[in-house]
Order: sequence, then structure tokens, then C-alpha cells
Amino acid sequence: MGRRSSSGGSWGGYLHAAYYIRRPKKFALICGLFIVAMLILMDRHSAARELKLLEEKLNRLKADRKTLEDKINQIVKTNDIHGPGGTDGGDLDTEKNEEVVAVGKEGQPGGKETGVQGDDGISGRDSNSKRNRKVGPLETEAVLRGHTQSEEELENERRREAVKDAFLHAWKGYEDYAWGMDELQLDASMFGRDCIAIHLVRKCEYTLRPMVLGGLLSAYDLSGDKRLLLKAKELADRLLPAWQSPSGIPYTTLNLASGRTSNAGWSGYSSILADLGTETLEFVGLSQRTLEPKYKETVEKTITYIRDHIFPDNGLVPIYINPESGTAVHSKITFGAMGDSFYEYLLKAWIQGGKTEEVQFYWDMWKKSMKGLKTLVRTSSPSGYVYLAERANDNLIPKMDHLACFAAGMLALGADGPDQEEYIKLAEELARTCYGFYEKTPSTLSGENYNFIDGRDFMVGTPYNILRPETVESLMILYRVTKKPIYRDWGWNIFQSFEKKCKAEVGYAGLRDVTIDPPEKDDTMQSFFLAETLKYLYLLFSEPTVIPLDQWVFNTEAHPLRIIPRLGGPTRTGTTT
Repeated sequence: MGRRSSSGGSWGGYLHAAYYIRRPKKFALICGLFIVAMLILMDRHSAARELKLLEEKLNRLKADRKTLEDKINQIVKTNDIHGPGGTDGGDLDTEKNEEVVAVGKEGQPGGKETGVQGDDGISGRDSNSKRNRKVGPLETEAVLRGHTQSEEELENERRREAVKDAFLHAWKGYEDYAWGMDELQLDASMFGRDCIAIHLVRKCEYTLRPMVLGGLLSAYDLSGDKRLLLKAKELADRLLPAWQSPSGIPYTTLNLASGRTSNAGWSGYSSILADLGTETLEFVGLSQRTLEPKYKETVEKTITYIRDHIFPDNGLVPIYINPESGTAVHSKITFGAMGDSFYEYLLKAWIQGGKTEEVQFYWDMWKKSMKGLKTLVRTSSPSGYVYLAERANDNLIPKMDHLACFAAGMLALGADGPDQEEYIKLAEELARTCYGFYEKTPSTLSGENYNFIDGRDFMVGTPYNILRPETVESLMILYRVTKKPIYRDWGWNIFQSFEKKCKAEVGYAGLRDVTIDPPEKDDTMQSFFLAETLKYLYLLFSEPTVIPLDQWVFNTEAHPLRIIPRLGGPTRTGTTT
């Protein structure tokens, strides 16, 4: 039988199964093409259905949003006409919306319902333009949360979120490029609870600082995780040999592996005032939480020794103290580098102890030191910047460290009793000077220290910036004490300068010379930029109920410790009850 020559017969062969049995590759190819075609067809139908559903949902959300905005605008209009207690407030209760603020031209704050004039000279109650303004999406979100926010609250929420974003950027840079270089191994997935290494580092030289111990205690207070308290106790036990000197004045450096203590040659082998006085909060706090008095007894033996043998009538202690003889070495008096936190901790130990009679001696020492501080106060010309000079060999040096900017916050925090107004006034004057260190410098970021010159106010001394926190720390405390918005505005300006001048691809860096704009970055992000600078900025834009200052006290590294009233204190000889 001859082959069929018609095309129909030729194509018919492709319909027989035997054709594909002999040609499995072609069969697999056709099956694959069929499946792909079906998937494409199904995907197009699914996408069309999903798009239609999304459009319907979006339309519903737009309608809901318009309804909410109409109601809020109705409330604003009612408040402008009748005041917060008006009766035409629509479906929402106007009594719950007293915080609605009328906004002036270009979205600038006018005034709350108090008749305060805005930039256009029209009071919040009488301005038709303000009465008919539209409400933005952030305010709509605030209503959904059950509270109508003022423009000031919304602005500070934006600022707070910006600081949070900066912290996350800085943390990611550390996590990606410096992980494992810290002394404690951290678990990136759980910052806080699982951040403690199984073994504390044993090979390093430990300089007396409250960073690690204070961080552990603070994390324990915030979380309640007892593992953190156990690690704090373990670390403190290994630090105790630093106090084994003939006088009880601790050595500055301790080798954690060998237990060997030492002081640096550049200090004449003396201990540093800021170091030996800046473990008090941590060791007292540890005794309070473990009920083991040895930690408190150790540090308070040092403080009472200084009080009884070194502390002068003006309360100003030289920065070098010999641990062998227990005598002060003739050296500089300063509230800046190497002196600062000794005075800070006299006040904060009093606050930490609940300001009870048992900690009164801290308060008495601090008050003496503040009398001495006032002898260092000078004023520049021509702008009248108030600053803290240094003293050496009975001569005043017209120089102020950025580190000394902490004093503004310290004075505000200690403003109590008959000297309250005087302390607040001096605190605000010092804060103005410290903000001037930023505002008047070409890069808008502060140098490390400043020299004051008659007729020229001040000039940058050491020109680098390493992202220090002292100014924003004081601004945070001053805002909480005075409630003046200008301190938030100053803090925001400083933060924006950090963002513009110091932000890098993988974190933030200091500046080599703040007198040059644009400045050159250095290659280091200091740990205190995260622990202190950004933390204080975040708290500056937060409500005072976040870590309230009547319940918590910050150690010098910005770790909050819970205030626990003291039930026993040292006697004249340094023993405790």
C-alpha cells in the first residue's frame, strides 16, 4: 500500500499516540509549552481579579478617609465657633478633641484655642482660613488612634521617627561591618535579652567606666531578666581588685585576666577623678538589687575618703589623686575632661537613693561643688556667652570642653530648694553657649573644645567632632524641666547637622575639622553615638512620661537605672548601715 500524499493525511499522523511514543522529546516539549500557556492564561485572569479587588478596596479606603476628614474638619470648625465645648461637633465628641490646633498660612502653627496669634496676626478662634483648612493624613491616623494631636505633637512625632531611622541605620552599619568586635557578643535578633556572651572577655585591659556594668543593670531594670543581673554581678566581682590600694582610691586600669592594676604614665601614675567617682551608681545599684552590701561599701569608702581627706571648702577637686598616698596631686580643676562625671555622680547618687536622709551627704558635697562651680563662671564679649573656665595653678583658663556641656543638664536636674531659680538660669545660659558651639561653627557641628577671647566670643580649639552627646543630653533635661520648645528646636537643628555632615553609607562618622565646610569625615562611629547621643535626642522628642526623671536616673553613659530609696547610708568612717 502506497503512502498517502494528501496534507490531511500527513497532519493526521501527529494525532496518533504511537508518533509520540517514538519521539518522547517532542512530546515533553509540547506538554511543557501547553503548561506554560495555561499558567500565563491563569495568571492573567488572577491578576485581573486581584486588580479589581484592590481597586474596590482603595475606593472604600478613600471614602472612609474622606468621611473622617470631613468629621475632623467639622470638629475644627465647631471649636473655632463655639470653643472646645461646642454643641455642633458632629458624631465625634468634641470634649475629647480639645487638642485640635488651628493652623495658619503655609501650614505654620497659629495658636491653640487660647486666642494666641499666629504668623498672620489672626487668632486661632477668629481666622476663617484656619477654620476651613483641610486635615492631613497624619492627623487622620492620630484620630484613628483615639487622640487628635496638635501640630507640635505631630512635628515631634516626625522628629522622633527620624531619630529612630538614624539609629537603625547606625546599628545596621555596626551589625554588618563590626559585629563581633564588641567586648560582648550580641544576638542580632534580640537586642536586650540575649545580648550577653556566655563568657565575659578575659583578656582585655578594663578602664574604670560605667558602660558595661551600667548597661547590664539598666537592661535588667528594663527587662527583669535575671541573667543580666547575674552577669552584672560577675563583672563587678572581677572589678573589685581595682579598689585594693592603701587609700581605697581605685586604680584606673585593671587587667581582667591577671587582676593586675595600674595607672597610666601620662597621668603621673595617678588615678583620674572622673574615673574613680563614676562607678557609684552602678555599684550601689548592684547592692540594692542583689542585697549584697560589699559593692556599695567599696565605692562609698572611696567617696567618704575623698569627703574627709581631700574635699576642699569650695568643693572643687583636682583631677589627679595618688592611690598610694591618698592625696590630691596639684593639677587642673575642670568640669570637662577627667573631672566631669565625679560631680555629676554626687548629684545622681542623691537622686538614685530617693533623696533620703541616708544619702544627704552626697547632696551636701554636690552643693559645695556648685558653689565652687560658680567661681569658674565667666561671660564672653560681645555676645554674652556664659561658660565654665578651667583653673590651673590658681589661674583661670578661658577654655571650655564640649564635655562640660553636661553641666547645664546637671544644674537643671539639681534645681531644688532656695537656689532653684539661680540654677535654672545658669543652666539655660550654659545651654545657649553650648548650642552656640554648633550654630556659630562653619560646619554647624561643635568642636571638642573652645577658647574664649575678648571681643570675639569664642574660637574652636581642638577642631574634631566625635559625635558627642553632652549638649543634647542637657537639652533633653532642660526641656523636661522648663517645657520650653526652643530646646527641642535646638536639638532638631543639631540632629539635622549630624544627618547632613556625618551620615555615611554604613553608619555615621565623626569630623576631622569642624571649621571646614563641607567637612571631612573620620573613620570612626563612637559607641556613645548610639548609647547616648541618639538616645537623648529620641527622648527629647518623646513625652516626659517616657523614662520619667522622677522614677529613673541616667548614669553617665545614658543607661537608665530605676530609683530605689536608700534605707541605709555611710557614717563618717565610711561604714554602712
